[in-house]
Amino acid sequence: MTKCFKMITLEVLLERGSLLSGMPLRELADRSHALLRRSPELFADVTEEELRREALDAGARAQWLAYWRRNPIRAWTESSDGRAWFRLDGDRFALDLRIDESLAAPLAKLVRELVDYRLAEYRARHREKTPPIQGFLCKVLRNDRDPILKLPDRSRVPVPEGETDVRIPDGSIWQFRFVKELCNVARPAGTARNRLPDLLRGWFGPRAGHPGAAFQVRFHDSPDGLWVEPVEAAVIELASRRKLVAYPDLRAAAGHAQAATEPPDDELVWLPLEEASRDMFAVRVSGTSMDGGKHPLRDGDWAVMRVARSLPASAVENRIVLVETRDDSFGAQYQIKRLQRRGSGWLLTSDNPEGPTIEATEEMVPIARLERSIRPENLGPAVGTVVPDHELAGCFGLESLSPRSDRHGGHLFIFVDRKGMLEAPGRLRFVEITPRPAETAFVLIARDGSWRYAGVARQTGERGVWSLPEVDRDAAGLPLDPTRNRER
Repeated sequence: MTKCFKMITLEVLLERGSLLSGMPLRELADRSHALLRRSPELFADVTEEELRREALDAGARAQWLAYWRRNPIRAWTESSDGRAWFRLDGDRFALDLRIDESLAAPLAKLVRELVDYRLAEYRARHREKTPPIQGFLCKVLRNDRDPILKLPDRSRVPVPEGETDVRIPDGSIWQFRFVKELCNVARPAGTARNRLPDLLRGWFGPRAGHPGAAFQVRFHDSPDGLWVEPVEAAVIELASRRKLVAYPDLRAAAGHAQAATEPPDDELVWLPLEEASRDMFAVRVSGTSMDGGKHPLRDGDWAVMRVARSLPASAVENRIVLVETRDDSFGAQYQIKRLQRRGSGWLLTSDNPEGPTIEATEEMVPIARLERSIRPENLGPAVGTVVPDHELAGCFGLESLSPRSDRHGGHLFIFVDRKGMLEAPGRLRFVEITPRPAETAFVLIARDGSWRYAGVARQTGERGVWSLPEVDRDAAGLPLDPTRNRER
């Protein structure tokens, strides 16, 4: 390859799913010009200044079509060894190869791998002629929908241009597209779908790119090429089994969002999971419109989600998804809905028959898919269990749990250790900690030197008042051991 044009021609056919069906020559030439413009490194192969404009007028388009006919169309349709892989049927450029229809997808995948390899090899040769990239930092910003990267000032820091091979921390090779001031496309080598939003959300969570979240990534050079990694100070701590990144402030409302929500502070929550990968997180269900069907989601339940921004439609069809919507008045809002196809469009439906059905628009983006739901009632012992201090953590599956009203392991605990907190057998008043939307609380009552588990409390419409399963009147009276009283 002395120029990139033959691979660009294949790239256009692959992007449009037209490798077997072919494409009108004028459309192919126009799309090739647009694709080259996205990569300054490759667009440099077009040496004619009049053809390097952002938009070509009618005369320049005709000149470009003639230019593209000479190379690469002629190279693909004529061969000195007697085997040309493409042909011209009038003005249609088509693959000169008959294969069984069942082999179409494998063929496209193999050709994609070869195109990526040849373009990577071609860029590597060009990079050998340019000074090495020592390293640079990028800020994580946000476009209308997704997190993207803001590149540093090129006048101060060497930054690549166009499609560039980059290794991510697990060692796999991705292709990042660096254009002007931004990088908003990155994909694993050999694939076509943009995965940059998923990569950034996997590193930084759903807050990636939101105002006030100062996340950064670092690109640095090495003997085997450019690497990228999240700046460790900003990476969410991830543990292995049973520990998950949680966003309890995220109003992932099962009904129609009533007001804008601010991105929450990230934290970890202990949940009974066998895995806790970087692309998973948990949110509280808020509302009742998904409280129906075989597996209802109730207000206050934990919804364990997996990032699915770049998954194909088949992977989220008829599944419950976390949808982000944007509104000029309110900004980002979040809902939990079931995504269903209707003709050529999509609907966001409720599992509760009384919940709304919303016609999906381009402003609605499924950013995650429900993997499982967990009810708070399933996270503690049986109601009425009496637990000494040293067994508290084990009863709730936590590493540690001190008998103090606070959030422990991502869960709110209320320790009833003084009279007046229980106003009635099923009514609790607790105002020391402001609850988050749809947050529940585990309630334990001081009893004869130990703690009696009273169950899961839920918020009422009255500030500081919680409802919980009724406890017996003796427990409600709280004849406390004086040594159990604690100062606040």
